[in-house]
Amino acid sequence: MLVPIESICIVPAEPDNDLKFAASYATEEINHMSGIRPFIADPTLIPNSRYSIIIAWHNEDNCPSQDSYVLSFKETSTTISSRSKRGLLFGIGRFLRNSPMKYACLEIPERLDLQATPSSLIRGHQIGYGQLSNSMDSWTTTQFDRYIRDLIMFGCNGIEIEYKPNPSPHHTLPFDEMATEISRIATRYDLDCTLWIPNLGDESHYIDPISSKHELNSRKSFFSILEKISAITIPGGDPGKLRPKTLFPWVERLTKQLELCGYSQAAWISAQWMEADSAWNNDFLELANQKPIWLRGIVHGPWTQLSIPELRQQLRDDLPIRRYTDLTHCIFCQYPVPDWDLAHAMTAGREPINPRPRAYKHIHNLYFADTSGSTPHTTGVNADINTFVWLDQEWDSTSDVCDTLRDYARVFLDTAMEDDFPESILALERNWEGPLIANNEVDETLERWKKLEKSANSDVAHHWRFQSPLLRAYYDAYIHRKLIQDKEIEKQIIDYLPPNEKRKAIKRYLTHQKETYADPTTTELRQNCVMLSEELYKSIGLKSSVQKHGAAHKGRGAFMDAIDESLNDSKWLAHQIETTTSIESELERSKSMRSILNRNELGKGGIYDNLGTPDQIGQVVNPVDIKYDPTGLSGSRSGFGIAMDGMPRSQTVEIKEHEGQPIPMAWLTCVEAIYHTPLILFYEGLDDSKAYDLHIVYPSRIGKKAKLIANKEFVIHDWIKTGDKAPMSFIIPIGIIQKGKLELQWIGGGERGIQVAELWITPQ
Repeated sequence: MLVPIESICIVPAEPDNDLKFAASYATEEINHMSGIRPFIADPTLIPNSRYSIIIAWHNEDNCPSQDSYVLSFKETSTTISSRSKRGLLFGIGRFLRNSPMKYACLEIPERLDLQATPSSLIRGHQIGYGQLSNSMDSWTTTQFDRYIRDLIMFGCNGIEIEYKPNPSPHHTLPFDEMATEISRIATRYDLDCTLWIPNLGDESHYIDPISSKHELNSRKSFFSILEKISAITIPGGDPGKLRPKTLFPWVERLTKQLELCGYSQAAWISAQWMEADSAWNNDFLELANQKPIWLRGIVHGPWTQLSIPELRQQLRDDLPIRRYTDLTHCIFCQYPVPDWDLAHAMTAGREPINPRPRAYKHIHNLYFADTSGSTPHTTGVNADINTFVWLDQEWDSTSDVCDTLRDYARVFLDTAMEDDFPESILALERNWEGPLIANNEVDETLERWKKLEKSANSDVAHHWRFQSPLLRAYYDAYIHRKLIQDKEIEKQIIDYLPPNEKRKAIKRYLTHQKETYADPTTTELRQNCVMLSEELYKSIGLKSSVQKHGAAHKGRGAFMDAIDESLNDSKWLAHQIETTTSIESELERSKSMRSILNRNELGKGGIYDNLGTPDQIGQVVNPVDIKYDPTGLSGSRSGFGIAMDGMPRSQTVEIKEHEGQPIPMAWLTCVEAIYHTPLILFYEGLDDSKAYDLHIVYPSRIGKKAKLIANKEFVIHDWIKTGDKAPMSFIIPIGIIQKGKLELQWIGGGERGIQVAELWITPQ
C-alpha cells in the first residue's frame, strides 16, 4: 500500500536513548531519500490518522543474534525490533529496501512478518583514506558518514580503518584526524571498528630493543586517539617482511599497547606472504595453532599460498578465518577477470569501474562454509556495486544478485530504475567476456544505458552511482570501436602498402591517431567518457587521470589516461621498420622488412605460440578451473606480464621499451602459474627425427627464476634468471620428441610464480 510520507510518524516504543537514536536515524534516512522528514511521536500520543513505524526492543528467542531483527508489517503500523542498537539500524535498512519510494510515498507491504539473522558473523568493510585511494582520500567526514550509513543498510557491522598515514594532496583532514572521525562514526552506529596496520620495517627493527620500543610508543599514540578499536589486523605480507617467529611475538606486544589504551587485547593476523616459501607457511601455521589468548583468528587475503579450504584444514577448528577479499582489482590481484581481453587490460587497467556481481557471488559462496565472514578491501568507489553485492551475500548467501541490484537502484537512485538497472549492470559484466573484437553485445549494453540515461531525472543523471556504470558503458563501446579500427589499420599497413609507404603510414597513424581515424560516432563516445569522468571527479573524487585529477599513478584507477592507447603493434612496427632505412641494399632492405612483418610465420614444421590469447596453440595440461579456483593457485592460467630486466614491476599493461626499443604486444600476454604450481604446455605435430630450436620470451613480473623440462625427463635449461633478454634460445635435441608430441613443464624459483609470453619451436 502507498503511504504518504507526510502521514508517517516514527515511534520509539520506550523512553530509551538507543531507541530514540534509531527513531532519529529512520527519519533522517527517509528524509535523505525523499526530502520529506517524518516526525517522531510519543507512543502514548500517536494520532489515529498517522501510519506508525515503531522502533522496539525484541526479547524473544526468535532473534538469536545481536544483529538479527524482526519486521512486522500491519495495516496501520510496522514494528522494527532487535536486541541491539545496530540490529535496529539493520532492520530500518531492510524496511526501506522493502518499501520503495514512489510519489512522495512509501510502498509498504500490508501484511508481512520478516525475521532476519545474518549467515556471517563478520560483515565488515575496509575504509581507505590513504594516498593510493582512487577516490576516498578526498572525502569529508560528512561523505564518510553517508557512505557508512549506506553500508549499514545492507547489513555491514564493522568498519576497518586502513592505516596508511602518508599525506595525500587531496586530504580534507590530516590522516590521524580523519581516522579518529571514522572511528567515532563507527562507534555512533554501534559498529565494530578494527584497524589494519602493517609492519613496514625490516625484521631487525622489531627485534632491536630501542627501535621496537620507539615503534610501540608510536603505535600506542595512534591507538589512543581512536574512540574505538575492536581489534587490530596485521598482514603477514603485502606489505610486511617479518618471519612468523618475529611476527607473532611482535603482535602480542602490540596488543598489550591496546590494553594500556583501554581496548581489548585482540588481533587478527593474515597469512599473506609474497613468495613461495613453505618454511614461512609452516612456521605461521604452527604458531597460529597455539592460539595465544590475544589471537582472534586468521585472515585470508591476496597472496596467501593456501586456498581457503586448505587453510581451514590446517588450522584448529576453534580458530576462525576471516576473508580479506579484494573487490576492486581486475589484474595482478586475488581474483583476476578470467581470460580478460588484452584491449581491456591495456585501457581499463587494474582499477576500472568494475561491477562483477555474478563473479563475486560465486566467489563468496564457494568458500562461505569455511569462514566466519569478511572485511573486504577496496581502493575506492570503482567497486561500489561489488561491495553491496558482497554484503548481501554475507547476510544471506542464497540471495539473488538481481534482488540486491534492484534494491541498490531503489534506495540510492530511483525506484523507476529498479527493473532495468540489474540487467544493465549484468550486461556490463558480460562486456568483459571473450574476445572484445567479436563482442557485439558491447554496443547493445551501451544502448541499454543510453535508454536509462534518457529516462533518468536530473538528480539521478548527475548521481555518481549512476554515472559510474554509465561511464563504463561508454568506455567499453569506445574501446571496442577503437580496437576494430586499430586492427584494421595495422592490417592495411602490413598487407597492402608498398614497403616504402609503411613507415610513413605508421608515423602518420601514431601522430594523428585521435583525429585521423576517429569517425563522428567514436569521437562522441570519447567525449562522453571525458565529460562523465570530469563530473565523477567533482562529485565523488574519482581520480581517473594522473594529470587532470592527481591520481597516485596510472595503475591506480587512471583509466582515462589509457583511453587513447594504441591497440595494435604500430609502435613496435614503426621502430623495426625505421631500422631498415639504414640498409643500403634494396634487396637486403626488403628481406629485412619481410622478416619484421612475418616474425611469427615459421613455415612448414614450425610452431609459433602467442600465449595467453585466444590464438594460443599450446594446450595447457593443468588449466585452472575458475569455477572452483578463482585465485588460480592450483594450475596454469592466462595472465599479463612484463617487467623485463631494467623495467619496473608495473601495475599497468602497456607498451614499454626494453633495451631501447618498444616491445611487441605479444609480450604483454602470457600463461602463468602461481607459487609452487608448475606451468605445463603440450604440443603435437612435431617430427621425432629432427632437432628443434626453442625461443622463449620470459616476462619476470612475478618471478625471475625458472627451470624447463621437456617430456618429463630432459632438462632444456636448469635454473636461469629470466627477463634478462628476449627471446632466450635453447635446443631440443633429436630423440626428445616422441610420436610428434612435446610436453614443456616450467617450474618457478621460489618467488610468486612463472610466466611465459611467446615461444617459437623451429626445426633445425
